[in-house]
Amino acid sequence: MNIEDLREYMMISVEASVIRTTADIEEFAGLMEATGVSDVNILKELKTDLKDKGRIFGAFSNKSKSIMANGVESAGDIAVGNVYADAGVKHLLWVTAGGNVCPDCDNREGVTGTAEYFQLIGEPKSGFSVCREHCQCELVPVEYSNEGTKIIKEKK
Repeated sequence: MNIEDLREYMMISVEASVIRTTADIEEFAGLMEATGVSDVNILKELKTDLKDKGRIFGAFSNKSKSIMANGVESAGDIAVGNVYADAGVKHLLWVTAGGNVCPDCDNREGVTGTAEYFQLIGEPKSGFSVCREHCQCELVPVEYSNEGTKIIKEKK
């Protein structure tokens, strides 16, 4: 992934989140209306949900934060990949990280290949795996040794 791809990925993610939230609002309002709740009370409930970050707007807020945090982390991963390329690193090693590795990533532990290879099959956080953007795995130079160590990324 490069910066242009990341920009597109984030734009699609934000747009999808807005579409989901719009559908949630329409569903909520439609169900309330169908049960006889007045427009004034529907609006009041939506305003309360917005103020209190309830089911609808809380989910939107959480997704927005996740998109931004993952975007920043992905930008860092792109920068690291550029450093590797500038240093002449040709082959990368998939290293699982975190305490709860998904089965897709577990199957990739120790797999080696070029940056282009991993772009084709799916890089960490690219969405190919069960853990999707929550992936904590890393691509490191093949020469990297993690014997006796375990990469742990702490959530902030």
